[in-house]
Amino acid sequence: MPNSVPKNAMADMAARLTPDEMLALGKYFEKQVVAPVPPRDKELAAAGQTLYHQGKQQMGWPACASCHGPDARGAATLPRLAGQVAGYTQSRLRQFQQREGGREAVAAHAALARMGPQDMAAVAEYLSSK
Repeated sequence: MPNSVPKNAMADMAARLTPDEMLALGKYFEKQVVAPVPPRDKELAAAGQTLYHQGKQQMGWPACASCHGPDARGAATLPRLAGQVAGYTQSRLRQFQQREGGREAVAAHAALARMGPQDMAAVAEYLSSK
């Protein structure tokens, strides 16, 4: 049963961590090497690569890389996207688009406002292979 963990399990666990414990965990995971996996759908990933690096100016959304970096490794206040499981990334993009996800999603709201499901799938597929 892969979905037997309650949806808020991580939130409940993280709520008990001290700031020092959170920092230590962040530093630990930051040092982990993520081995890229080939995309399941190469055409979808290629479309996602273009969207990630160029955005869709005609639709009013900038390149993801303009904030998350050309290698999708994030920054001090932005998460690493490279190597995330495509389904997880799609889920988070949908949440941010619907203005769910807390304060960390505020910057993403405007960028995702006009992003369609196929675009989200493409970007997620690309990022999962980085």
